[in-house]
Amino acid sequence: MTDSKSQLDTRGLICPMPLMLLKKAVADLPDGAMIEVVVTDPHAELDFEIWCDRFGHSLTAIDSHAIEGEMLFQVIKSVTE
Repeated sequence: MTDSKSQLDTRGLICPMPLMLLKKAVADLPDGAMIEVVVTDPHAELDFEIWCDRFGHSLTAIDSHAIEGEMLFQVIKSVTE
């Protein structure tokens, strides 16, 4: 894993936009890099879990922010061989 970490702010966007933006952002990252994603879409958690499981990425954190309705996700891009 690298020490590289990116951030993606999808507050105010609804399904499918947070996942679409995450997919694009992860495609541009090096293997093993982490991206933090802030969302307000309540469906994003399930979308991110299914997508990460399907493509081998790690969903390492799901935290609620102090601001009601916001969640923070950390995704680590899978390492391809």
